[in-house]
Amino acid sequence: MIRSLIGTAILVLAVAVPANAAQPLTVSVNHAPSHFMPGMVAAYATITVTNPGRSPATGAVTVSDALPAGLTATAVAGEGWTCTGTTCQRSDALPARSSYPPIRVVVNVAADVPDRLVNTVTVNGASRTDVIPARDACPNGWAPEQTISYGRRDSGVRNPQRGDGCTMQDVVWNAEPFHGKADFLSTVDKAATEFRLKPWQRLAVLATAARSDVGTKPQADNSCDRRIAFTFDDGTSIYRPELLRVLRDKQVLGVFFDNGVRVEANPQWARFQAREGHVELNHTYSHVHMDQLTPEQNREEVLRNEKVLADAGAPLDFKGIRPPFGGSNPAVQKLLIELEYTYFLNRVNTSDWLPEMSAQAISDDIVRQLRPGVIIGMHDGPIDTPSGAATVQAVGMIIDKARELGYCFGVVDASGQVIADRYVSSGEPIPAVQSPVPYRIPLAFGTEEQIPHPWRPIR
Repeated sequence: MIRSLIGTAILVLAVAVPANAAQPLTVSVNHAPSHFMPGMVAAYATITVTNPGRSPATGAVTVSDALPAGLTATAVAGEGWTCTGTTCQRSDALPARSSYPPIRVVVNVAADVPDRLVNTVTVNGASRTDVIPARDACPNGWAPEQTISYGRRDSGVRNPQRGDGCTMQDVVWNAEPFHGKADFLSTVDKAATEFRLKPWQRLAVLATAARSDVGTKPQADNSCDRRIAFTFDDGTSIYRPELLRVLRDKQVLGVFFDNGVRVEANPQWARFQAREGHVELNHTYSHVHMDQLTPEQNREEVLRNEKVLADAGAPLDFKGIRPPFGGSNPAVQKLLIELEYTYFLNRVNTSDWLPEMSAQAISDDIVRQLRPGVIIGMHDGPIDTPSGAATVQAVGMIIDKARELGYCFGVVDASGQVIADRYVSSGEPIPAVQSPVPYRIPLAFGTEEQIPHPWRPIR
């Protein structure tokens, strides 16, 4: 699992509070994911300054994050904070028993990050450490924040974790393929014993496993230590039903960064995606260049898209966004952090938005870039080009080739990394198109004659 307790990496915070402050302030720091693997992109620490006293705290507050060797800050921000480098300041009073909005420090992890980094956190003269594990025995596995579920049945029991980073779900699923129902139930029972579940937890997990169809219904083997994830931008498009069919046939979940202007036209697809278990995230309402807009305009684009998706029956699985065109200048990053979004810029992709790209070329390009933990960025029907058919065909080819190479599939979570999951179909029919699909005119590539029908222009 990606939450490990092996190795240590320590973040150091120096918090200076003026002597005339009415109350001493405290600071806390946590990080996501729970360990920072070598080469990881866009991991982050969250810093919270709190006034635990009974009267307001006044005076200037300075928070400085002295990152250890091996971590490089790429963005630092928090609502109401003024940040330069890894130092943030503010001077507004903090009411009693309350906290300032958190500061997020986004970092990249060096490929040669040491197994153990020990630094000191100093707060008003007191010292402590924040331990960030740097190694994991079950990388990109099942998150301990998840509950244990089998075949669309949820036990309500949180997924426990061993000291080496592996969770109970990792242990169970790493034992597949199961030789029938009895073998599966025996595996779950042994894992419940190993992880020392309480009696009521054990009963709930075993009952959930017994009611599921695992061990009786064929499922694709999806356990490995080389997990990757598919993401798709610009939807929902005319090609979405065929893509959903490919993913269902191959038993692979997708992560959809959809645009509200298109979801409004055909909300049935986003609604189906949510029921099918796919992950729904934000791509702005109208597919804008965020680095060309004001913070107020960008805020409106993000929040409007949230509402459209929720109204369609596909609320965001968590606050995750991929800025269109990769538009992520410092002002955009600051806004997204203040909105408590995780932004997904780290991906491998191909020029699948070009009409001349063939399915084979798309597949070959992606397969060449595969590595464990990678996030694949694709478009099953860009909003500003007529492409899409070749991408959908390529997805099936990529899945088959990736499995030949020993990869399995997952999704992304709020930490910005790939985690394990399993495809369990809802059994519902995949909806057909109901209304013309919006396209931005003029197109960036191709001609209007190449756009699949039905469609309508956005100008």
